[in-house]
Amino acid sequence: METLLTIITIWFVASIPATLILARILGATSRMQEEATAELLAAATVEAQSVAVR
Repeated sequence: METLLTIITIWFVASIPATLILARILGATSRMQEEATAELLAAATVEAQSVAVR
């Protein structure tokens, strides 16, 4: 019983940093997607303006 409690405690304590790391990775991925979307939108706007000038 003591071994089981030790395993559960270690698993719980170890899962907290893993969750924080995963959240940080997902947050960075989301920011990268937003930046890429903004860049694509800016490029499309420039392209549309250059077509309109012609």
